[in-house]
Amino acid sequence: MALAYAQSFPHRVSQIVLTSITTSQRSEADWLYKGAAKFFPAEFEAFESVVPASERGNLLSAYARLMEPTLSRGMVDIFELSSIIFMPFC
Repeated sequence: MALAYAQSFPHRVSQIVLTSITTSQRSEADWLYKGAAKFFPAEFEAFESVVPASERGNLLSAYARLMEPTLSRGMVDIFELSSIIFMPFC
């Protein structure tokens, strides 16, 4: 998603720092959006709190919607995103 955002908004992105690489298998997405909460409960709570309660059953879809630039509420600011992205190894 970081690369797609950078390509869509090159004037807002000067660099991308990637902290992990995945094969995009369903099990990896499930771990990130469900399983990580067991090991990093406070960080996961902050990550999840941005999503409306009614959408927390599918965080991946909810974040995709939140990052969609055509939302009527306007584009999500990159600084807002940086404060909510779940980075357990930092």
